[in-house]
Amino acid sequence: AALMKEARRSAVAEPQNASARGRLGMVLFAHQRESDAAVCFEQAAELNPRDARWPYLHGLILVASDRTRAMELLRRAIQIQPDIGAAHARLGELLLEDGQTIAAEAELQRALRQVPDDIRSLTALIRIALMQGNASQAKQRADEAIRLAPDLRVSHELLGAALQQLGKPDQAIQELKIAADLPEHSPEWHDAVAAEVMMLRRDTEWKFQNAQELFAAGDYSRGIRLLQDALTQDQSDPRIPCALGRALLEAGDAPAAMHVLQDAVQSHPDSAEVHFQMGVTQLLMKNLPAAQISLKTAIQFKPDYAMAWYNLGFVHEQQDQTDAALEAYGKSVSIRPSLIPGHLRAAQILIHRKNTDDAGLHIDAILRENPQNADALRLQALIRPQEGE
Repeated sequence: AALMKEARRSAVAEPQNASARGRLGMVLFAHQRESDAAVCFEQAAELNPRDARWPYLHGLILVASDRTRAMELLRRAIQIQPDIGAAHARLGELLLEDGQTIAAEAELQRALRQVPDDIRSLTALIRIALMQGNASQAKQRADEAIRLAPDLRVSHELLGAALQQLGKPDQAIQELKIAADLPEHSPEWHDAVAAEVMMLRRDTEWKFQNAQELFAAGDYSRGIRLLQDALTQDQSDPRIPCALGRALLEAGDAPAAMHVLQDAVQSHPDSAEVHFQMGVTQLLMKNLPAAQISLKTAIQFKPDYAMAWYNLGFVHEQQDQTDAALEAYGKSVSIRPSLIPGHLRAAQILIHRKNTDDAGLHIDAILRENPQNADALRLQALIRPQEGE
């Protein structure tokens, strides 16, 4: 609210100032008031026709409602500032969706010249090559896309399509198998102008949700910054420090995660999720006694917390407390029967104790969920001779 008031005050105080008017448009756009933002961008462009940002952002607003006008505005932005790679990329995608493949290819190639590692433009060019029957070029570009972003699902799917066109079905199947194991998300835009707009969103819920999208795309640096900003702004939501702690752990910074969660425990002493995340962090830092206390505290506040029971079982197992581990694993799968890791670890303890009957029950539960589970099939093969099969 303060940011909006400040932007409005500046625009009113300096009605002939294009930057002030455009800034107001950016704030409005960031808070999803697209119609009002479009008016501001149009006014800013009239006040300063040499600033490419205003027709560019106006064009982004109109992409969903008036594609023809959006393309005109993107072209105007390019005329003013030809080196805006994102404008070429967005125009190229619109042209491709409009069936204008030759014009689309030209714009996307211009985008790549401006930003050579622009995966989004590269994958669009792969699609064009496949549409044109140029499988060799599609494969070459797909190989480059995978080199730049090996965990991007669409690149492997497109490589599979290129290999299929090249008459290599076995290799195509292999790429599609790789793709199936990767999360599904669209390549990010390399767009500094739009990113500046989005960073003007100040509500913590947006920051929280956007951080999750960034993590799904593998962008931990930006996602962590968003959550740190959200936590500075609002300490009342326990989801924020929990998500930040998880992200810092996955980014390899366990001490920073611990610091965040220690503060969270003080702020949210009755949050099961905070104590659980603290326990997981302590477990990864090899502080097993502390992890055990944190996980038991999480269970105290949420007795049906299956993952807390499972992790508690693992902590007990690491301390050779197999009776307690087996009890905790059993509790985890009684709450969530589909929890394969809980069944698996319980089965391993039971097999070590030569209790193949109960181990077999856990193995059967795994195979009902996933008949091809390699670990369960291996354990099943181990106990069959003991069961006389």
